[in-house]
Amino acid sequence: PSFYSSKVGANMDETLLQKISNAQADHEQGLLELVKQFTPLLKKYAYFLNYADAFADLRLEFIELLLNIDIIRFNIYNTPQMLAYINKSIYYAYIKVSKKRYHCLFNETLVPDIREQLDACECDDYQELLLSDLRRFLTDLEYDVIYKHYYLGLTINEIANMKGVSRQTVNQTKNYAIKKLGQALKIE
Repeated sequence: PSFYSSKVGANMDETLLQKISNAQADHEQGLLELVKQFTPLLKKYAYFLNYADAFADLRLEFIELLLNIDIIRFNIYNTPQMLAYINKSIYYAYIKVSKKRYHCLFNETLVPDIREQLDACECDDYQELLLSDLRRFLTDLEYDVIYKHYYLGLTINEIANMKGVSRQTVNQTKNYAIKKLGQALKIE
């Protein structure tokens, strides 16, 4: 017999499933035990995120996962399957928080600067000067995406439809152009 079919394995399974079941039934103790059990994994990903509230954000995502997990899908004697699912879900939560954090940082730093500069343009000469600076650092495609998105206010979907490409392609072009502009601004 395998380890997981033994009495010890069955008790481990029942404990994990029981904790999740208790957490879903509004038993705070089961939820606290699970958070404590998975804290090392949450801390690992919080370290990679490298910001003050990363652990709290991941813990919140983890609690949401626990409250919404469908324990009926899992075989009661299959702790490795449940643990793999939780581990993968925490990894995806890390990616989600990372993307959200990057998006917030991006919108708080470079994008408002570009928008403010474009909005502050009261004369055509200044606008032309600013746009020529953008052209200097970007390829024609990158410039076109940045111009249409930030200057004309078109959405990524609208630009993708105009160009006949996917939203992902437009987003990648936009993000690469912004990286180039960020690097150019750091150098100068």
